Amino acid sequence: MAEDVVIGKVSFKNVVFLVFPDEDLSFPGGELIPGLVGFPVVNAMDEIRFRRDDVLEIPSDPPTRTAENLALDDLDPLVRVRYTKDQLLCRLDTGAEKTDFYEPFFRRYQERIEGNGKRVTTASGGVGGFQEFDAYRLSRLVMTIAGAGVTLRKVEVFTQPIRPPHLNYLDCNVGLDALEQFPAYVLNFRDMALILE
Repeated sequence: MAEDVVIGKVSFKNVVFLVFPDEDLSFPGGELIPGLVGFPVVNAMDEIRFRRDDVLEIPSDPPTRTAENLALDDLDPLVRVRYTKDQLLCRLDTGAEKTDFYEPFFRRYQERIEGNGKRVTTASGGVGGFQEFDAYRLSRLVMTIAGAGVTLRKVEVFTQPIRPPHLNYLDCNVGLDALEQFPAYVLNFRDMALILE
């Protein structure tokens, strides 16, 4: 535990650190991650604004946000997404490069996906390793997140569960390909809001 941790001009007290061997914090292919800021620290910031020019802003006094469109499942932020006229429940993953759709989404729209997609084998995973799964690749998918339209390209839809059974209720994992279509996006954990600017 560190008594004091300073990020920019923000000071955090009594921060717990987990220490891993380097190989456990690397991607296959050797890309090393020097460290990760965990959710308890991010949550303590109340609000974070991510800009497309790689600037991170933490306001000292965040405004009140009324969207109330975020929820937490343990430490995973969840957000509602609209696809056609349907509401989907998705994980919000600011560490994922692209948005993937899970097996419950495939089952729900199987006929449409099989008719418009191409069968592929794709890898999924992250720190610690990747596994290969059967999927369909859609050339384009349009959805609405936080009230804003998003167009995704080369979207993969898994045809089998890739998450543990107790987590197999999510429709997708929203990644940076959706969020970075906007000049900035805001995560406010005090008011549980995602804002796309």
